[in-house]
Amino acid sequence: MGAKDNTTIYLDLRNGLTGACFDHLAIIVRSRKVEQALFEYLGLQAGYSRRAIGNTVTSMDTVVMHTPVAESTAAGQLQIAFMSGNDGIDTDGKKILSQISEYFARRGNFFVQHIAIRVQNIHTVVNAWSALGVKFITSDEHGPHILLDQDMGATFLQCFTYPVVEGSGTFLELKQITRPGETPLPTSKQFRDRNVEGLWEHVDRLIKDDIIFKVNIFGEPDLEKSLTIRGIPFPA
Repeated sequence: MGAKDNTTIYLDLRNGLTGACFDHLAIIVRSRKVEQALFEYLGLQAGYSRRAIGNTVTSMDTVVMHTPVAESTAAGQLQIAFMSGNDGIDTDGKKILSQISEYFARRGNFFVQHIAIRVQNIHTVVNAWSALGVKFITSDEHGPHILLDQDMGATFLQCFTYPVVEGSGTFLELKQITRPGETPLPTSKQFRDRNVEGLWEHVDRLIKDDIIFKVNIFGEPDLEKSLTIRGIPFPA
């Protein structure tokens, strides 16, 4: 089969993005416990939480804060993930920065690493965005790779783009959770260790290859030029 034309791609996107909504922000901070204390003071609650998740060398300390109603309703409620780095030590006693510490060193405190969008059909959106030239952090030699986990009768699917704008490091997450009857899951169950560790591996690779802070969502160094060469008009 030949490549789809843009009309077909945008029809796919219309279908794939219908009903899409905000899922969460992931924010890098100096110390997770400081922001957790503040947001608990402001009335939010802690859901998913891990003191060390990443790999055997470096990891992050993370918590997802949510509004009280997020435990009993579907996506679209306020959820904010806070992440701080746990650095490691190599065999020579040299400090190894966690990828979260790398972000912190480059972008500072309270920086948005990624924005998550909940969609109804992640495969349709990923395929359409890929056809439009979007690159994905979670990818392999076969193309975009959708992270998958299953639990409690639900399937959790996630895929992450390259950073939106060169120099920022801020990327987009596409997320789909399917469950018989579409019964909402508590926020503590909406974040999956397996998928977090999968993203960690891919981001680590792009940091080590010195890519993640140099390219935009098309894997290129200048977003304005990327749009121009694709004939994408700019609004007035």
